[in-house]
Amino acid sequence: MKSGAGQTPLPATERGEPVAILVNPALLRPRLRTRTFLPEFAALMARPPGDNLPADLDAVRGDR
Repeated sequence: MKSGAGQTPLPATERGEPVAILVNPALLRPRLRTRTFLPEFAALMARPPGDNLPADLDAVRGDR
């Protein structure tokens, strides 16, 4: 591999229109993910543990 190879993003085109950019993953900064919990799940996790798992799962699932 020649020096500098993989350092420059490479556009991918379809019929002359750009559709993607190929880039070395090592050059990308990792993204921090944020999690969003259902309100029912957050409330369930805030409670002390119980002994009725099926009822707890039904409470989280709701009407799905």
